[in-house]
Amino acid sequence: MSESNQVEELLTDDSFVAWIESEESEHEAQKWEMWLEEDPARKKLVEAAKSLHEDMSLQKNQRPEVEAELSKLNDSIDRHERSGETKAKLTPLGRVQPYASIAAVMALLVTIVGVMAFYQPGIFEDDSPQPKQEAEFLTASTSDGQQKVLTLYDGSKITLNANSSIRYPSTYKGGDLSVELKGEAYFDIERKTGGQKRTFSVNIPGATVEVLGTEFNINSYGPEAKVMLVEGSVNVFMRDSARNEGASEIMQPGQLATLSRASGRISMQDVNADLHTAWLQDKLVFDRTPLQTVAERIGNIYNVEFQLNDKQVEEIIVSGSLPNNNLKVFLNALEKLLDRRIINEDGVIVFGEKL
Repeated sequence: MSESNQVEELLTDDSFVAWIESEESEHEAQKWEMWLEEDPARKKLVEAAKSLHEDMSLQKNQRPEVEAELSKLNDSIDRHERSGETKAKLTPLGRVQPYASIAAVMALLVTIVGVMAFYQPGIFEDDSPQPKQEAEFLTASTSDGQQKVLTLYDGSKITLNANSSIRYPSTYKGGDLSVELKGEAYFDIERKTGGQKRTFSVNIPGATVEVLGTEFNINSYGPEAKVMLVEGSVNVFMRDSARNEGASEIMQPGQLATLSRASGRISMQDVNADLHTAWLQDKLVFDRTPLQTVAERIGNIYNVEFQLNDKQVEEIIVSGSLPNNNLKVFLNALEKLLDRRIINEDGVIVFGEKL
């Protein structure tokens, strides 16, 4: 649905109109505020709807002034009729009586058009070339342990993991679409065909992921970005500091691409997708994973630091599914899994003796 159609649909909703006029109930206000918070891009729709609604209200309020001007014109015509100069007169709706002379009709039409143009800006548009405006961007972000779901203009969905952000255009008029990601996100991109076919690109530090329509996960927290393809096909390629394209790979479902910014290389392997997408269900899955890797994963999500100074602790291997709905729950579960006391000291996670 185009932006103009969405705006028109909103303005037919009495609840929405009451909201933008600040006449809504507390319940209705909460509903629309939550609707707006779900997708920051909707702010542009609200602004467009408000502007159109105000213009319509303004024209409605100005109608009496237009009628007053037409009344003045009629008074002037009456004076001319009495002097025998013309017999034209305006009706309240601005129509010209048939017995008016052609010259008088033309003169009055010019006057009427002038009045209408004055009271209804926008009837005449400037056809002169306009300066090209740069696209505006919006940024959505999450904090420690938080997730957020965004719905794009075409129905595509992006789920942001904790401590992540995504930058995207505030409006979309078709064609290729590009976003910038920091952190981790899961993408469910609508596939477009025919005249609507377009490329969706995700830019991360040192690399780009291009798709036509697919589901995939990108983790760009650390020095190596990881792209997990769940469905469809994607093209991943490295970029240098000048954004020149380097190594590239076309991925197949079930593959994990590890993109190294340091070497500029891409390594591919077949993996279990759940290991990289389980966070969408508020859990983390590990399969013979070194504790150091587990610590890095939790550190990125909750912005905490793990103390792994003990060699014996560093060599611990973790396998299993752990809840990820909050840090305390996760640490309690990890404590039971490892049979070792774990203490959170103001954001520093310390491993104690065995239980």
